[in-house]
Amino acid sequence: MIKIAIVDDDTLFLNSFTEYFKNTDKYSLSSYSDPKLFCKEYFSQEYDVIFLDIEMPSLSGIEIHDFLKNNNS
Repeated sequence: MIKIAIVDDDTLFLNSFTEYFKNTDKYSLSSYSDPKLFCKEYFSQEYDVIFLDIEMPSLSGIEIHDFLKNNNS
């Protein structure tokens, strides 16, 4: 199973993305509308693919990328 995380402050987009992957056994999807929560929970999870929104009010996708890179992820 491929584990996917998506981080986006647009809940409408998150809901449609989640709906797309809902009825499959090939993927496990975790969605986060709060980028800080994703960073907090990231190290207790293991993802194969992470989709990041670039522009979010509290923490950008670029900042999340830098956080993950700086923490040897």
